[in-house]
Amino acid sequence: MKITRGTLAGLCVLAVAGLAAVVWAIAVPRPALYVVGLIACAPLIGALLVRRKVLAGAVAVLVPVAAIAVPRVVLSAQVPSDVLWSARIAENKPESLKLQTWVVGDHLYVAGEQEPMHSYDRSNGHLIGTYPAATADHAAVAADGSVVGWTSENDKQQVTYYSPDGKVRWAQAHQGWTQLDRYPAWTPVVAAADGVVVLADCDVAKLPVGPCTWTGVDAAGKTKWSHRTNWRPAESKGATLVSSRTLPVLPSVVLVRADSQYVVLAATDGHEAVHRPWLVYTRTAVQADLALFSERDGEQCRLVGVRVTGQAFVTKGMPCLPDGPGPIRVIGDRAYLFTDDAQLTVSLKDGSWRALTGVSGYPDPTSSTVFGPDVLVRRTDRTLTATDSASGAVLWTKKLPGNVRGVLVDNGGVYVESEPAVHNPMWSRGDQRNNYSQLTALDAHTGRGTSSILRGAGRVYGGSAIGPGLALAESDDGRTVSLVGAF
Repeated sequence: MKITRGTLAGLCVLAVAGLAAVVWAIAVPRPALYVVGLIACAPLIGALLVRRKVLAGAVAVLVPVAAIAVPRVVLSAQVPSDVLWSARIAENKPESLKLQTWVVGDHLYVAGEQEPMHSYDRSNGHLIGTYPAATADHAAVAADGSVVGWTSENDKQQVTYYSPDGKVRWAQAHQGWTQLDRYPAWTPVVAAADGVVVLADCDVAKLPVGPCTWTGVDAAGKTKWSHRTNWRPAESKGATLVSSRTLPVLPSVVLVRADSQYVVLAATDGHEAVHRPWLVYTRTAVQADLALFSERDGEQCRLVGVRVTGQAFVTKGMPCLPDGPGPIRVIGDRAYLFTDDAQLTVSLKDGSWRALTGVSGYPDPTSSTVFGPDVLVRRTDRTLTATDSASGAVLWTKKLPGNVRGVLVDNGGVYVESEPAVHNPMWSRGDQRNNYSQLTALDAHTGRGTSSILRGAGRVYGGSAIGPGLALAESDDGRTVSLVGAF
């Protein structure tokens, strides 16, 4: 068949339009337009080789196919996938995903809203234990790795105490609960130490006045001590902020308010270890074996740390809000305090403190400054700069791929969620922005460990930093919920 000049001219016009579409699709990028543009070029390729019909057809097909296949192969090579391990924790896609995580040593604890808690070795994903009665908002982890879970109906609880490997130590009915700032929901358990779990039963209809019953239950399930008093949980006026996506372990002390004073109880035997006067506008928090009091001290403020053995530290000369101390954020061995004009950091080891510079407002994972136990991370566009919380010395600076969406700092690691930094005609920009996230795990102190994973199709719901260069990614692939560790 002879191709007329007019036909050839038409095919040339079509091919030019196709090439223009290809160029535009590469620049944007836009996969559908890229494929259409290549197909538009195919007839001209065949026409130029019309005398060799078989070759013409082959070339007309193979050239567009290769132009599509090569970018697809390149895209696969560009997609990072540094998955250390994954674990399926739900068989069915949940209506809404809600996971809570704890880290104790090398053990990672994960509880879902409708799925029992599991614990894993965070380095390899090996399953350590399962805790059927512990689910999100109905679970707590002690410093020794033991777990308390509870089920509730009305105001009646069934509380179960597990050893770190998931064996039941005891299970018993318990009526009542209380509410603490450190937990997202009402809870019957408030502290644990040396195998003793402290349960609370408060008359919630009369709170904040009380009364409450505080009971210490030992590892055999026997009541070791009990107090029924008008003491109620020490409120902090909503001042203690959630520190990170990794929840803190149960403290070993109980902080209560008794009329005009605070009382610190030892979880092990319930004795009244410390009495401290109640001051107007006092902010309180509990972390590990410390009860913290942020108070007005004349025209200034102070932070006081108290253990069952007595006062651990007291700071002097800290700035205040007009009506007293500002909110507290506690994470690990460090507290951050906020006022309108100043942000402070205090070591909970010795009470040393300093004012922070270049920090404003109350932080969250999308803010320009993210607070960790001993590292601050500032974000400027795609660049992260980490400083030592205690000294302010710059530890490292790193430019990350893609626009950074959020940062979390905890457990010696940094978790970063950003837009994928991949340019490929077979992957649309809209798809990258809306349907995919690049997750990067860094070492908080060195900035090393740039491993990352790309999560898409099943959207990324969140994640957390669970160790140096180790991150946890929570995703839903439409059928199962997976936990992915990258390092």
